[in-house]
Amino acid sequence: MGMVAVVGADTQQRVIALAPFWLLAVAVLLAVTLAVAAKVSPSRLRPLLLTLVLWLPFVPGSIPAWLLVFEGPIEIGVWTLVAFWLVGQARLRTTGISKAPSEHPGLAPITAALIAALAYGAAAYALRDHLPIGDEPHYLMITQSLIKDGDLQIENNHTNRDYAPFMKFDIPPHYLTRGTDGQIYSVHNPGVSVLVLPMFAIFGYYGGVATVMACVAVASAIAWHAAWLLTAQVAAAWIAWAALFLSAPVFLQAVTVFPDAVGVLPVVAGVWMLIALDGRKPLSDRTVLIVGALLAWLPWLHTRFALLAGGLGVAIALRLLAAGWRRVALFLAIPAVSAVLWFSFFWWIWGSPSPTAPWGTGLTSRIEWIPRGVWGLLFDPQAGLLLPAPGYAFAFIGWLVMLRRKPRLAIELALILIPLTASVAAYETWWGGQGAPARYLVAALPLLLPPIAWMESRSAALGRLTATAVVTGILLLSAKVVVAGGAYTFNPETGSNPIFTWMSPSASVTSGAPTPTASMLSFVSRWQPGILHRMDTTDVRIGVDEPIEPAFHAARLGEVRVFFMDQRAYPEPTGFWTQAEAETTVIMDRDDPSGNLGVRLQAGPVSTTAEVLIDGAWQQLSFAPRQRHEIVIPPASAGAWKVTIRPGAGFRPIDVDPAANDLRRLGLWVEVF
Repeated sequence: MGMVAVVGADTQQRVIALAPFWLLAVAVLLAVTLAVAAKVSPSRLRPLLLTLVLWLPFVPGSIPAWLLVFEGPIEIGVWTLVAFWLVGQARLRTTGISKAPSEHPGLAPITAALIAALAYGAAAYALRDHLPIGDEPHYLMITQSLIKDGDLQIENNHTNRDYAPFMKFDIPPHYLTRGTDGQIYSVHNPGVSVLVLPMFAIFGYYGGVATVMACVAVASAIAWHAAWLLTAQVAAAWIAWAALFLSAPVFLQAVTVFPDAVGVLPVVAGVWMLIALDGRKPLSDRTVLIVGALLAWLPWLHTRFALLAGGLGVAIALRLLAAGWRRVALFLAIPAVSAVLWFSFFWWIWGSPSPTAPWGTGLTSRIEWIPRGVWGLLFDPQAGLLLPAPGYAFAFIGWLVMLRRKPRLAIELALILIPLTASVAAYETWWGGQGAPARYLVAALPLLLPPIAWMESRSAALGRLTATAVVTGILLLSAKVVVAGGAYTFNPETGSNPIFTWMSPSASVTSGAPTPTASMLSFVSRWQPGILHRMDTTDVRIGVDEPIEPAFHAARLGEVRVFFMDQRAYPEPTGFWTQAEAETTVIMDRDDPSGNLGVRLQAGPVSTTAEVLIDGAWQQLSFAPRQRHEIVIPPASAGAWKVTIRPGAGFRPIDVDPAANDLRRLGLWVEVF
């Protein structure tokens, strides 16, 4: 309907660009015609009142800054929520048994697994240029060592660059303490590396990703059935399922080779068994044995998962006592053997049975950090749980409601979740590096499934709010994956969330404070997308300093917009290559211009040099093959940075990898941070 840009210190200093009034008239006429033709009662149209908030940023004069939040791509989210209320609410109170694949308790779990698998597959394809991330290559290097050498010693595999099929740059081995034999073993547990080995050996990296996606899809089927067992309501099962498997924390881990998403499967199986036992459902010996085996697998995925395995194991064993010691022994048989082997694994390699042995003195965890970590895990805009996935907020309310009717189950879930949360919160890097929100809590999130389902089934009003929060989380996830080619999906922890800046460019979503336009560059790029291509009639100014020629191309790298002023750079989703022995100029415009801008330059497989011009000063750099240099640029008074790069010698990708069929002469790889 229009656009707003704050150009001063308060909301009175705004530039407003409205859509043509005839377009508004046509839209209103079309809406009225559709409502009359469909014979919709006025009460059914009440959700449309929500769209009035979209006019608030355009009210003349000085207005509260938080009203500006409703201008920008967030408008799409508002309309989507209105459509959900208009169309979807009739289905939210569905109960009983139906023959429909989405409602029958025997068929719906299969439907849930298929939907999850398709969604994860589509996301993995959309994010293919951003993967792998973080520690993924290090888990896969354990897999490579098992395939090529039949052992867990990874030093030779790094020397031989066995990561080249899935990693563009050199990576050092992840270790802190050598084994008793003097060899380097990964600090990471080998569980997920062994799991993905068969598919990785055949199909490479995406074979490993497909294995993880399959595990999470199966977990989603079990979760749907667990929610239905608890509530006997189809709608509650679907809402709880979507809250867990279609929101950012689990979803984004499901498309990567990390142990966290795989850990969801054993935990959700344990939660399902607790619910079944709480409802006195009959369980076969085979089911008891399988769930025990799945829980035994958890510590092999990650050491911190031993807390989940132990908590679930004790809770289930205590409930099985009602059926006699035989059932308890059957359930604990495989976990007991696995525990002995697990401790022996550390003793065999590092000479100590302690699971912390691989870390040596490098484990930074303190009790006094727990309050800070808990706050971050819950409320951090990017790495926290509740802002990227607001549906989980209702799990805590649902737990209080469940405490009255099912106190034992509610207390069991809390006693399992709290130790892991405290353990993670005590880490110095509680956010878990680059990855999904609340990454270190992902495997424990099935413990919140029962409270969400219970909330949805027991309170009509709170159930509607829960459903709305879940849909909001799905919208936030969709924006992360789709917008700017997935550039917002995996970002380093900065205490802010760049997707919120994209959603509402004129005001902060989290604080409501106005966001002055960083430069005319950002305003014009929003209003006239044509500057993404060369337009001889368009001039763009950076603040008031100097006129800039029209850009040939523009790309977003995280929270930085990069405008390419010539054709001697080659943009990719996570950075860009410069042409060898040629000068290229870019303009970089950041969502928050008050902070520093980091530029990382890396050579290819040959030695080279570079001259970099920033703020009128040239810097001379020398590079060994694949060496990196990082430059931190202070805030720009003009609201944007002009950077000129002049690389020396380069290489042709076809000379390094004949299968690449790429004849370009590339100089340096450039990223921003």
